[in-house]
Amino acid sequence: MTLRPNTSLAWLCALACVLAAPLLHAHPDVDAAKEAFARGEFRQALSKLERAERSPSKTEEDVVDMYWYRGASFHALGRTDDANRAFDALLELRPLYQPDKYESSPDLRAAFQSRATLYQQQKGVMLGPPSLDGATLSVPIIARAEKVSSVVVFVRTSGSVTYQSFTLPLVERGAQGVVGNRDFWQQAARVGSLDLVLEARNPGGVPLARAGDAVRPLEFKLTPAQLNAALNAVSAAPVDATPPLQTAAPVPTAPAASPAPA
Repeated sequence: MTLRPNTSLAWLCALACVLAAPLLHAHPDVDAAKEAFARGEFRQALSKLERAERSPSKTEEDVVDMYWYRGASFHALGRTDDANRAFDALLELRPLYQPDKYESSPDLRAAFQSRATLYQQQKGVMLGPPSLDGATLSVPIIARAEKVSSVVVFVRTSGSVTYQSFTLPLVERGAQGVVGNRDFWQQAARVGSLDLVLEARNPGGVPLARAGDAVRPLEFKLTPAQLNAALNAVSAAPVDATPPLQTAAPVPTAPAASPAPA
C-alpha cells in the first residue's frame, strides 16, 4: 500500500516518538518515588529510591533525582543528617543545582541552600572578574581550577535579545580567548557595554560555577580605548611590505617507462 504524504509523515512522527520514549522518561522507580513524595508518602518514596539505586540502567540524571528526592524525603521525616548526606552527594554531581521553587517548600529549599553554601565554601569553583585586552577576554579561576576543563562565555551587546557563546581555552590561572567579530564590536561601540554570563565546566560539560545569568548578566562597561583596541584586533591583518616567498611551480614528470620484456 502506498501512503499519502501526510499519512507517511504522521506515521514517521509516531515512530520517532516511540523510539525516543525511553530517552525522555526517568527510571520507573525514580518516577514512582516522585509520585510517592508528591502524595506525602515519604517512606514509600525512599523504598522506591533504594530499588532505583540498585538498577544498572539508571542514568546520571536519574541519580541526580534520586539524591534530591532522598534528601527531600529525609528532610520531611526530620532526619536532618541523612538529608544532608543526600544533598551533599547531589552537589558533588551538580554543584549549581537549584530546586524547583514551585515544587518544593521554603523550608526544604532553605535546608538545601545551607548545604549548597557550605559546599561552595569548601569545594566550589570560583571565578574572578573578567578583563579585556583587545578582543581577548580573560577570566581568572580563583579557586579549585583543577576541576575546570573549560570556561564558556555567553556575551551580547547590551540591549540585544540573544547571546553568542564562546569556549575559552584554559591558560595559567584562568581561561582566555577572543570573543566576537568586527560586526559584533561595531555594535558594541554603538551601545558602549556588554552583557556577560560566565560558566566554568568540568570535562563532562557540567557547570561548576557561574557568574551572572541570562536575566541578570554581568554588565561590562567599555571605554573608547577598549573599543578601539577590540576593533583593531578583529580587523583584517595589515599587508606585509615584504614580498611573499615565491614558490616554484611543480615540474611535470614523464611517466615511468615500462620494463622491457624478459
